Amino acid sequence: MKKTTSNVTNEKDSRTGIIMIIIAALLLVSVIVYVVTDNKKAAGQTSEPVATTADGGAIMADDSLVYGANSSDVTPVPNDAIELPQSVDNGRITVMSLFPFTGMNPDAGMADCDDVATLQFTNTSGLYITRAEIGVKLADGTSLSFTIMDVPADAEVYAFDVNNTSGVTGNAVTDISVDAEYSDASAFADGVSASVDGTSITMNNNSSTAYDSFTVVYHTAMDGVLFGGTSYSVSMSLPANNSASAEASEAWLGEAAVVSGK
Repeated sequence: MKKTTSNVTNEKDSRTGIIMIIIAALLLVSVIVYVVTDNKKAAGQTSEPVATTADGGAIMADDSLVYGANSSDVTPVPNDAIELPQSVDNGRITVMSLFPFTGMNPDAGMADCDDVATLQFTNTSGLYITRAEIGVKLADGTSLSFTIMDVPADAEVYAFDVNNTSGVTGNAVTDISVDAEYSDASAFADGVSASVDGTSITMNNNSSTAYDSFTVVYHTAMDGVLFGGTSYSVSMSLPANNSASAEASEAWLGEAAVVSGK
């Protein structure tokens, strides 16, 4: 049966209407994606590489875990939000990101944690950080506290809230405060160097000075990043022109990173 001109016209109009509806839907999706992405950038948070600790903990890297799975999880971004990365303390510390971690918190006595606030930063001072207290305030009023000890120049750190506080998901940073002490003194005694194999530390003394009690300060490390702001120490007898070894028992979550020895 032949189609009349009227029937052909109606079919074309119908197809045209369907195409217009599809185009409108695609445009709407594009707008939603843009708005969500823009909100994430404004919140001052970035996704991080995944790292797994020896106890099975995992650093959450998916944007949806950082910002919330939907808009109801996101605290409105205030006008005074701080965009990360951000240099603080006159450029001596660069805060890279703030994100949640689930596992064991080395900065809270190895307490179990669920989405604990984790601060990623780099020591950009060119000096040795002997100690630092970093405070962070979030858009919803949450206050976070990070205690840092013994961080060499250029070292990158994952520090965890000392009170095991969560709530960084979908939350913008509004303030960062730093109270830190720095040192330009050498981190190692003259002629002494360190080598590490997992959690086994060997100190090599190439000097004529013998040490009855030589103190080695170390951190737990994962993939070259100091895992936690907490440092630990172990003492050993270190003969002249000789070496001595000790076990870094507190670094069992990853591997030892020696930061000083005297």
